[in-house]
Amino acid sequence: MRGLRRQIVLSYGLIILLTVLLLEGIFNLAVRQYYYNGATTTLKNSIAVSSSFYNRYAGDYELEDRARYIFENKPEEAYATVEVIDANGVCILNDSGVRSGKKITAPDVEQAIRTGEESTFIGRDPATGVRILAVSHPLLIDRQTVGILRYSSSVEALDAELASIHRWALVLGGLVVLLVIAVSLILARGLVRPIKELTGAARHMAQGDFSVRAPVERSDELGTLAVTFNHLAQEVQRNERLQNEFIASISHELRTPLTSIKGWSETLLTGDPDKQEETRQGLKIIYKETDRMILLVEELLDFSRYKAGKMELYRERFAIARLLAELREQFHIRAREKNIDLQIDEPLPHLLINGDYNRLKQVLLNLLDNALKFTAPGGNVDISSSRQDDALLLQIQDNGIGIKEEDLPRVTQQFYKGESREAGSGLGLSIAREIVVLHGGDLTVQSIPGQGTTVSVRLPLDSAHAG
Repeated sequence: MRGLRRQIVLSYGLIILLTVLLLEGIFNLAVRQYYYNGATTTLKNSIAVSSSFYNRYAGDYELEDRARYIFENKPEEAYATVEVIDANGVCILNDSGVRSGKKITAPDVEQAIRTGEESTFIGRDPATGVRILAVSHPLLIDRQTVGILRYSSSVEALDAELASIHRWALVLGGLVVLLVIAVSLILARGLVRPIKELTGAARHMAQGDFSVRAPVERSDELGTLAVTFNHLAQEVQRNERLQNEFIASISHELRTPLTSIKGWSETLLTGDPDKQEETRQGLKIIYKETDRMILLVEELLDFSRYKAGKMELYRERFAIARLLAELREQFHIRAREKNIDLQIDEPLPHLLINGDYNRLKQVLLNLLDNALKFTAPGGNVDISSSRQDDALLLQIQDNGIGIKEEDLPRVTQQFYKGESREAGSGLGLSIAREIVVLHGGDLTVQSIPGQGTTVSVRLPLDSAHAG
């Protein structure tokens, strides 16, 4: 769980860190742009006023005289250095009243002289090495550039202010990242704790304790997972109970015929061989109990093949009438002995099935055997067949004891046995359903307690016949 918690924290932390860095970059760029745009706009407004004044009132003077006139009439600008530069880039006069005669090689001056348009420069002054913001505006006579009016200002203080803002922004971003990491730790703990509880419960189940349940404290996906886990544990516990009951039942079912076989074998071995009636009766019982054991073993083998996915079908094309006729022949004596009215309707002619004859016979034998087993003397058992679209519908209906509503969904599950003494191994219906499904059909059970049960088997008809 530590690995999962670490992944959650690292994921949240990385996402927030990248987000904060992106926002920091955008914020710093926006602040820098805002401050520099403000300073540039101020210089441009000032230089626009001075150049306009020059062009309007000093047009008849030489450039140097005009420069002095500009300085004498310019507003006091404590934040900017003002220079008047001739067309060759030589400084004629600055706001200190000094004629330096020094050539100005700044990019803004050179561009303004070359293009005759206003130019802006932000960078280090080639002469002083100080970072400056400079605006150079051409001075025109008859639309000819005769000089440059240049305003420049140091941006060292502005850069220092921006650096301070950037530092505070980084501190705030760091606090946000730390806060998110702390919150992600809390969230990770909340997510990991129920997973740890589920893991612990699963570990107990792996050790054979199927009574363990995971606490359901959430209404989200983890809560749904806990509910599903508890349902799984309940089903596993129920299946284990059914399996134990099945083993006990099979042991009993096998012990009973073995006891009879052993008892009659001893009787025949130690008895009088001339007593033919007793010998016949003993052999008859041994034969009957042997058949019973064979049936149990066959069910176990079928169940083993089904679980291993090795139940094979040997398909052939046959009429359902043939199979129903064999059922009538096989069960009419048993039904008469039990005083049950067995009715097997004649199927529609030429209803053909492409399937495993013996396996489908096994299904119907099991269903008919159950119907007779759970129907009291004087009752009725009916088998009907009909066509539904491209399928054959077989229904085995009785008016026996029926099945409880809560047991109905589980009667076709493996190991399930009813409460009746007549219940078998708990595999018959489960195997029957699987055989039907392997044929592409389905088996459903409907029942009303005390009124009877109807089992419906739906099988696809032979493709040629169905068409």
